[in-house]
Amino acid sequence: MSYKAEYIWLDGTTPSARLRSKTKVIADGEAPPIWGFDG
Repeated sequence: MSYKAEYIWLDGTTPSARLRSKTKVIADGEAPPIWGFDG
């Protein structure tokens, strides 16, 4: 079985920032990686 990990952040758009996100599918038993908006 696998699960989804979602990374959510505010972008730097001015005057109003917007929510951005990305999702990774991770296999059961696998540790989630350290990742940010650029990778």
